Order: sequence, then structure tokens, then C-alpha cells
Amino acid sequence: MRNGHALTDADRQPWLERMHAAIVDRISRNQPAVLACSVLKASYRAIVEEGCRAHLQLVYLKGSFDLFHQRLTHRRDHFMPRELLAGQFAILEEPADALVIDAALLPDEIIRQIRLGIPVEAAKH
Repeated sequence: MRNGHALTDADRQPWLERMHAAIVDRISRNQPAVLACSVLKASYRAIVEEGCRAHLQLVYLKGSFDLFHQRLTHRRDHFMPRELLAGQFAILEEPADALVIDAALLPDEIIRQIRLGIPVEAAKH
């Protein structure tokens, strides 16, 4: 991506499998965790969530193309050039079963809303 080339599904596969392994590891040790990643397609989420969905709460930080383009424009030394953003939006399949949070909010407010949206008992699993 740093060189301006979008990742293919094959490129993403090992990374998605590592994310899944990290989730399984945390669940097996009853260890809470927050993992941040962009699983843009339902097929990507299926790999990451396989056999673990009951223990997960997906959070979808929903924002406009303009919002994310502006943020990428102002980042220094970020791995993804802003020219690839349109492709990310083109493949996005919004999750139907996620907690949806406005990405335009300040980070503290995003965290507050996530905490309010996840029942304490669900967060313990």
C-alpha cells in the first residue's frame, strides 16, 4: 500500500488469519482485548470472527469519504496513500451487526459511546 498498490484478497488472507488467531488466543485465556482493523468486506469479517462471534463486539466507525480523505491528507508517514481511499470505500460492505459510531466524533467521545454500547457482561467474555 505504501507504494500506491491496493492489497488483494490474497494479500490480506494471512493478516486476517493472524487477527483470528489473536482473537482465539485472547478468548482462550479469558483476556479482554481491543483489536483495531479494517475488515471492509463480510468475507474478511467471516475469517476474523470464525467460531468466535459470540465473544466479539464489532464497532463500525462510520464516516464519509471526505472525513477520511481529510484525515489521511494531514497524516505524516502513514502507510496508506490517500489515493487508495476510493478503492477502500468501493469495496466496503457495511456490517449489519456492529455497533455504529460516528467517526467524526472526538476520540474520547468515541470511546465513551463504545463503552456505553457494549454491555458489561458481554465485554467480560
